[in-house]
Amino acid sequence: MAVFTTCISEGTYARLTSPDRNLYSTVGATSHSSSGAKSAVKSGKSSHLLRLAAVGLGLLCAILLMATIALCVLYTRERGLEVLNDQNCTWRDYKEHLQRDYNSLSNEKDQLQRDYNSLSNEKDQLQRDYNSLSNEKDQLQRDYNSLSNEKDQLQRDYNSLSNEKDQLQRDYNSLSNEKDQLQRDYNSLSNEKDQLQRDYNSLSNEKDQLQRDYISLSNAKDQLQRNYISLSNAKNQLQIDYNRVYNQRDQKQRDLNILRNEKAKLQGDYNRLSNERNQLQRDYNRLSRRCQLRRDLNSRSKSKHLPVPTCVYNDAFDECYRLFSLSFCTEGQCITCPEGWKQLSSKCYFFSTVRKSWEDSLQDCKLQGADLVIIRSQEEQEFINQHAKGGHHWIGLKDSANRTFEWVDGTLLQQAFWKAGSPDENRRARCVLTGPGEERWADAPCDFTWMWICETDASCV
Repeated sequence: MAVFTTCISEGTYARLTSPDRNLYSTVGATSHSSSGAKSAVKSGKSSHLLRLAAVGLGLLCAILLMATIALCVLYTRERGLEVLNDQNCTWRDYKEHLQRDYNSLSNEKDQLQRDYNSLSNEKDQLQRDYNSLSNEKDQLQRDYNSLSNEKDQLQRDYNSLSNEKDQLQRDYNSLSNEKDQLQRDYNSLSNEKDQLQRDYNSLSNEKDQLQRDYISLSNAKDQLQRNYISLSNAKNQLQIDYNRVYNQRDQKQRDLNILRNEKAKLQGDYNRLSNERNQLQRDYNRLSRRCQLRRDLNSRSKSKHLPVPTCVYNDAFDECYRLFSLSFCTEGQCITCPEGWKQLSSKCYFFSTVRKSWEDSLQDCKLQGADLVIIRSQEEQEFINQHAKGGHHWIGLKDSANRTFEWVDGTLLQQAFWKAGSPDENRRARCVLTGPGEERWADAPCDFTWMWICETDASCV
């Protein structure tokens, strides 16, 4: 029976034309829409206009649903006979099917009736809410109109008071200006009165002061007259004493001029003797060194059975000794320098790492059996520039008393390697130093502290 009923339902729905199927589908959709509208109405009570629209829509849906159900029943009955005839269905089955449809439609009708009643109640409630809100709106409108009238009245009162206030402010400003003008006039008159009083007091004080000054000047005049007489007597006595002292001064001046002339003569003699002494000392040192070197050459020549060169007895002794020593030492022997010294040909050079004055540097070299370096060639200057690292170094060149540069061995400067601007034309600096790298000679005060370079002959072993 259930299968038969299902067949009838499916066949009936299948035979519906397109507009009929749309109408049949609308019945179910309308049923669902009614329940959805119900829930929407319940949740939208906050706005009375939406509620009224929802209620009207619900009523229209309910009416449409009932009309649709009625049409479906009529259509089903008309088509049911044809379906039963076509499929050989019995009257009993058809009746039961109609009964079930009737019962289903009755239940749906009851449900729709209940929904309609519920919607009617909600509509009545919404109507009452709407009426209440309309009354409240009318009351608020009346209150608003009343307040607007009061506001307009207050605005007019405010404008009137503002005008009165502005008028009063102008009156007040005018009175303040008049008061200030009167106050200034009063202050001006008070100041003039005070000034006149001060002038009167000042004139009175000046009169009293002038009276006192007149008395004081009279007394001072008498005292000055007495002092003038006393000073005249003292002047005469001082004139006598001045003449006597002036004569004594002339005598002392003549004696002083005589002493200055004698002093200048003695100073010239002293300078000449000092120069002679220095020259003799240099000659002595040079001769002593030559004697020592000759003894050394004689000793070396005898030990090697070599003749002593004749050049050791002329003025080119130093260069001759250097060349002879070099040739002597290269015959199967080597030239050496002390440890820590730098060697160039037959000479040894010591570059200090501490600082001392020129005199102390010279003494340090002498303690090592050497002298401050004497630079006589471009090759030697370049060698020193290459090894003089870390700053400037003292060399054995110094400004002598006769304002000429001399080496420590007493010989005069022949070839110089001054940098631009040196030496100092005013001779404020008397000793000479050389710089590292491309630096050249410069003069500096001898008491300045710099590093130094010692020089001595290399030894043969």
